[in-house]
Amino acid sequence: MNDERIDFTPLDPNRDPERFEARVGAILAAARTRLAARRTRETVLGQLAVWWRPLLAAAAIAGIVSALTLAGNQAPSTPTDSEIGVAEAIGVPVQIAQWVRSDVTPGPTELLATLETGQ
Repeated sequence: MNDERIDFTPLDPNRDPERFEARVGAILAAARTRLAARRTRETVLGQLAVWWRPLLAAAAIAGIVSALTLAGNQAPSTPTDSEIGVAEAIGVPVQIAQWVRSDVTPGPTELLATLETGQ
């Protein structure tokens, strides 16, 4: 390691105060238009105007993803013969299996008639 101290005096902004102030003034003059535009956008309507396109794009993407998800999911189908065959294999009458799958509540006479006939 080197024990010599580093001389930072060339980086000192107070070494030439007139030049430093001129540079600060030039930066502020260049930024004045941007700062004025930023002040006008600080209102709610100004912020909405700035975010209009990104929000519209996000809404469009969400809509497309939702539509594709809904299109991919199909409505549940009616019970097939193989499903009814499984119900019959375990001893459940076909009519009762159909009532369970369709969430239909049979009347007492229908239930009694189905249980008596064993269909």
